[in-house]
Amino acid sequence: MRPSHLLPAAAALSHALLTIGHLPLLTINIAGLPALLQSNAIPGSKAANTAYLGTLLSASPYAVIHLQEDFNYHAALYSTTAASFPHRTPTSGGVPFGSGLNTLSRLPFHQLQRTKWSSCSSASGADCLTPKGFTFTRLMLASTGSEAAYLDLYNLHTDAGSLPADLAARQANMAQVLAHIDGWSAGNAVVVAGDTNSRYSREADAGLRGFLGAGFRDAWVEVERGGVVPGVGEESLCENPSGTGWCETVDKVLVRGGGVVGVGVEGFGDELWVEAEVCQGQKDGRTRIFYLRAGTSAGRSLATGTKTADCAVLVAPDGWQIAGFMGQHGDEVDQLALVYVPQ
Repeated sequence: MRPSHLLPAAAALSHALLTIGHLPLLTINIAGLPALLQSNAIPGSKAANTAYLGTLLSASPYAVIHLQEDFNYHAALYSTTAASFPHRTPTSGGVPFGSGLNTLSRLPFHQLQRTKWSSCSSASGADCLTPKGFTFTRLMLASTGSEAAYLDLYNLHTDAGSLPADLAARQANMAQVLAHIDGWSAGNAVVVAGDTNSRYSREADAGLRGFLGAGFRDAWVEVERGGVVPGVGEESLCENPSGTGWCETVDKVLVRGGGVVGVGVEGFGDELWVEAEVCQGQKDGRTRIFYLRAGTSAGRSLATGTKTADCAVLVAPDGWQIAGFMGQHGDEVDQLALVYVPQ
């Protein structure tokens, strides 16, 4: 998953500079293969978990969300995102008929295209089982009368694996996207985001570096790596979950400005849980937790329970975030402790 890439944009309409602002964007592989093929090793049904994911996405600040592997639980996801994301791509089907690629947007978009990869390889898995590929949409950022400013969006999921046939297919996938951009998005502002299955540190993933050669900038490289692309052979793979943004995942966001719309990278990273307000009180002769409020780095909050007169506000130290909590409970919550991890 690659979260919250804030992309400030400016557009020239009627020869006047119009500042459009920030576009928070998320790309996420939701692992929506049928449970028979992929259990995800998480308690609960995949349909219920996917629906819950939809509620989290709906409460998020993202304006655009690119989904990969949105296969057999698509209806569950869309059942909880309809109100927040009025503009959504229709599904192309579950396994083995669909590509698993969809986009949720709070802004209108046009010209949806679905393109299947010309090359695929199942040497390391089942990449040829579904028509994986990429999508193209044109997002309307702003309009004045008969004129409008657009941003071309590409959502992709390339061939996986590291065997020679996989690597060759993935290189062909990258070249196919760049060729489409040359034909459909020449001179336009473009954002390419998705599961590239590629890393700069892997020499055979030269297709990823091909985007940099075509004038694209990598949001992660700019913000987390100070503009320095990781070298071939550099060991910087992420743990799961990762406690740092320095390590590299295969989820990428690549941006390029155009003649009308300029695109810059302002930030990169999750909205973090950094503050908690906890209230306790007495019930049945025992001290219980009655209330919990979570505050984020974006200034938003989510609360549950009833406040009492005995409350405390706990703030994560600089450079740290709240990752969860632990404690004891029966019918009520008896004890609660916060778990901090590095940002």
